[in-house]
Amino acid sequence: MEEMNQELLKVTGLKGDHTLFIDDEEIGVWSGEEWTKGINLANETKTPQYQQALAVMHLNEYRWEIEREFRQYAWIQFCFF
Repeated sequence: MEEMNQELLKVTGLKGDHTLFIDDEEIGVWSGEEWTKGINLANETKTPQYQQALAVMHLNEYRWEIEREFRQYAWIQFCFF
């Protein structure tokens, strides 16, 4: 995660706790100190980016299932015929 998956959002000069909203969806609440260090949005599962990645992952798994069935069918035909 540290090496390959960083989406840092840094805001300096904040005091107290602040909430991050993306597309009217609450992502989380962090202190001013955490905002200064940077919030790694790649860790947050509520972000639209994460939800979109999940949707793509599920579509890819569905595509793989279809491909696997075709390959299995071809293999069975090759072995028996």
